[in-house]
Amino acid sequence: MLRIFIVLFFVLLFTAGTVGAKNLIREDLYVRKGFNPAWLKDWPERTKNSAEWRHVPSSPGDNRPVKIGSLGDPFPAPGVYYWPVEKIHDYTAVTRFFLTPDEKKSPHSRGLRLGSIADNWQIYLNGSLISEAWHADRDNSHFTTHRAVRDIVIELPQALLASGENLLAFRFAGDRGSYDIGFFTGQPYEVNDLRTLLHQRGETVVLILISLYLAVGLYHLLLYSRRRQESYNLYFGLFCAGLFIYLFTRTSIVFDIIQDSTLIQKVEYIVLFNIMTPFLVFIDKLFGNRVSLFPKIYAGVAITLSLAVIPTTALFNTTILRTWQLIALIGILYFMIFQLVRTVAREIKNRMAEGTRRSTFTRFLSAFKGTMLFSPAGNLVIGILTIMSTAIFDILDSAVFNTGIALTKYGFAVFVLGIAIMLANRFLSVHNEVEELNANLEKKVEERTRELQASLVRVQDLKTQQDADYFLTAMLLKPLAANTSTSKNIHIEYLIKQKKTFEFRKWKSEIGGDINMAASISLKDRPYVVFVNADAMGKSMQGAGGALVLGAVFQSTIERMRWTKELSDVFPEIWLHTTFLELHRIFESFEGSMLISLVIGLVDEATGLLYYINAEHPSMALYRNGEAQFLDAHILRKLGTPGIKGSLKIHCFQLEPGDVLILGSDGRDDVILGRNADGSNIVNENEQLFLDHVRNARGDLKDIFHRVEQTGEIMDDLSLLKIEYSADAHTTPHNAAQSQELSAKAAQLSAEEKYTEAIQLYMQAFELNPQDVEICYFIAQNFRREKKIKPALQWAERCVLREGENLKYLLQAAELNIMMKRFNKARGFIQRVKELEPEHQRAAKLETMILA
Repeated sequence: MLRIFIVLFFVLLFTAGTVGAKNLIREDLYVRKGFNPAWLKDWPERTKNSAEWRHVPSSPGDNRPVKIGSLGDPFPAPGVYYWPVEKIHDYTAVTRFFLTPDEKKSPHSRGLRLGSIADNWQIYLNGSLISEAWHADRDNSHFTTHRAVRDIVIELPQALLASGENLLAFRFAGDRGSYDIGFFTGQPYEVNDLRTLLHQRGETVVLILISLYLAVGLYHLLLYSRRRQESYNLYFGLFCAGLFIYLFTRTSIVFDIIQDSTLIQKVEYIVLFNIMTPFLVFIDKLFGNRVSLFPKIYAGVAITLSLAVIPTTALFNTTILRTWQLIALIGILYFMIFQLVRTVAREIKNRMAEGTRRSTFTRFLSAFKGTMLFSPAGNLVIGILTIMSTAIFDILDSAVFNTGIALTKYGFAVFVLGIAIMLANRFLSVHNEVEELNANLEKKVEERTRELQASLVRVQDLKTQQDADYFLTAMLLKPLAANTSTSKNIHIEYLIKQKKTFEFRKWKSEIGGDINMAASISLKDRPYVVFVNADAMGKSMQGAGGALVLGAVFQSTIERMRWTKELSDVFPEIWLHTTFLELHRIFESFEGSMLISLVIGLVDEATGLLYYINAEHPSMALYRNGEAQFLDAHILRKLGTPGIKGSLKIHCFQLEPGDVLILGSDGRDDVILGRNADGSNIVNENEQLFLDHVRNARGDLKDIFHRVEQTGEIMDDLSLLKIEYSADAHTTPHNAAQSQELSAKAAQLSAEEKYTEAIQLYMQAFELNPQDVEICYFIAQNFRREKKIKPALQWAERCVLREGENLKYLLQAAELNIMMKRFNKARGFIQRVKELEPEHQRAAKLETMILA
């Protein structure tokens, strides 16, 4: 009995000193437009102008948001796309609470707790101002700072409290039609002991949780910085950090750090819109190590909505939020159906296939349990379903319920627990495997020894088979690397030394990725010599495979052209362009696993003009009059490189009688000159060294190879190809001056509208100076004036292939393609013009013609 008495005594003592809570939600509230201090002195029901007040009845359910924009006429309703012009619209709200004489005499301080209040506001107790956040200019026409806060506690001055009725009045102000003016969340609104309110308002647990999210995010970002290949750590870390920022903006503490609530709202919305993007990418990376289309689409939408939030008003921001809520809900459903369900179903199917139980239902239950508890997919599903459920609730709560509970911060704790379970399962699996290895180590060593002995025999057999494969490949490469050129003016010679040598039975040979090819062809009934010097990526068999494919395709192209007249009835630039693209598309199909560096070119036997393309191959060396120099040119990426974009340029160079061209793979420069003190190789980095070899050897191919060998140890396959040009009686001498004279006469004939005669003179001028691309342009122009569009287009394309950045040539080719109704090619030329000069008027006009 004594113990019961003591307990009751302390309970009574404690309750006697406390103040009973006054729930303002269960009190009536009156609201009216405007503000007048006289309205604060009496309860609106007792005043003469009571009809001007809007009565908001008490709510027995403890959930009563009071938003000015939702009260109806005469209060202005918020518009969806309304941008406010009129500023600072005042509203007054009055409620009350009652104190007994004993409560009035209580020495404890009382406080007022408001779940929310916006936008700028003042609070009055019995007609006296006790707190405010009013940030307006001198004229009271515009706000300088917006101050909409959540969960605020204000001390009520003891001297202003009265026994019986106490009037609480609120002055609100904001943009006309703003949806959040007033009390924009449903609860809590009460008067109580100040210490009790401060304790209830405390957010210690919330801060601990969101700090945990930040720590988890930083931890995963640290993991990514150490292991870049596990990129899912980056996206999970970004997701956690974004969730921390978002949840922090939802606390009341943020209002003590940032004064302008509009800025807080914008940060909150932008982070909210974008945190789902790294989460979706994280899941894609975790299960498939790739990013699917949906996260990319969502990221674009989220960035668009974020950009729309920055310059717009709080009213319009709310509209954007509603739009995002619909998109996010659809995104969550899509993710659940097409990602999680599919992954879990695949895991369950695999486990059922491995199960030994007879009943299908029993195997399904076992597989389902194993998937959910002991697989990464199942562990994530448990956590993700929890966090998605809380997220859906928060979205609906923001749009409908307005409780402000924000369950997502608790749901994410379960999600982190799911990740921890997944990592723990992985750790236990590795730990069990290590224990098993330690327990059976001796037995496994014996088994491994027997396996190694058997493997040695197998390796010897494989070595024999490999050498046989090497031999067969080498035999296949020989006819493909043949020199079938028959020109009297152009002498072709080449030499190859592959790095890999092998023996098969009684034969000794070598294999590698370097290959040389040359042949005589005819284009437009003119003789040319085509040549290739190439280096396939990879060593030994891999490189030889690339060379084999290149040789087969190239020889097939040559043979098809010899038997098909249409294939040879093209200009050299067009043939070279088409052949290069055909080779590139074939190697591009290998998706980067087989790349080729090469120089492919044509030499006109009649004029000595060289046409060539360099695809990331060492530059050609020109030996002329006892001096050697590189032919510098724009170099493309390797043949077969995925995703190459841009125009392909054909380079031209006029050879003189006696000129010698030396082509070589990178083995000519990759020479070990010696050893450092630590034993590492000293590798040649001087490209000019090869020019010294060419000059000292006077262009002799065998002497060049001998000098490279004497320089040091060759590290790679080495191939050299020599082109020597000599003139005879059938050779057209190069004469630029005479070509200019003929061009001037042709221009005069063209001005006189004698286009046929002008074309003939231009053709003669081009024969004397085939390197002059401007002549090609004029020939195309005169063919066009004669309404011969097809030959005009062929000459125009020669211009573009040689100088693909000349706007005049590009526009000419575009116009002719339009006239031929080849609109896709025309668009390509126009696009290149716009890339060089975006505001080009003629290009825009041509584009309009295509659209028409």
